[in-house]
Amino acid sequence: NNSIPEKVYPSGSFGIGAGLNFTNLPIVSPKFSLSTQLVYYSLLYKYDIEGLGYQITDDRICSFKCLRIPLQLNYKFLYKKLSPFISLGVTVNIRLNNTKYDEYLLDYITEHSSGYALIRISSFQAGINSGAGLQYLASPKTTFNIRFDYESDFRFFGTFIKDNTRNNNCIIQASLFYKIN
Repeated sequence: NNSIPEKVYPSGSFGIGAGLNFTNLPIVSPKFSLSTQLVYYSLLYKYDIEGLGYQITDDRICSFKCLRIPLQLNYKFLYKKLSPFISLGVTVNIRLNNTKYDEYLLDYITEHSSGYALIRISSFQAGINSGAGLQYLASPKTTFNIRFDYESDFRFFGTFIKDNTRNNNCIIQASLFYKIN
């Protein structure tokens, strides 16, 4: 988002993880719950290089493995077998490793004139999220959720002050919860 047309395309990625859902929170309605997750996934970002010139030979910008950790406050509209819900929260993405590809392309999209060697991809990226979904109570101890989350993360590169890049993710997730007590 540095006044360049936004042509960055992330690859879709399947993730795997675990989550906790805390219900019956003190002082608030039983319709509220607090949830957190730890999800692992791998992403590859590409850029539309058509018409950029002969120096750029690879459409890949970077790839990385990532741990996504959202913390969300959920609200159920009904307290029945099938309950729609909404959520709002924060997300931290921890990038475990990254690979940068074409030097000229990376310099072009970041408008960073100090050179390729100085452009690092931050190991952490934070943002906000919101979501909506359905919860189905299969048995007194087993719950199935399907949800859609939208996440907006700030400073994709995160290594220089004028970094106005953002990372907007859409996540579709299915989860199975088992009640411990």
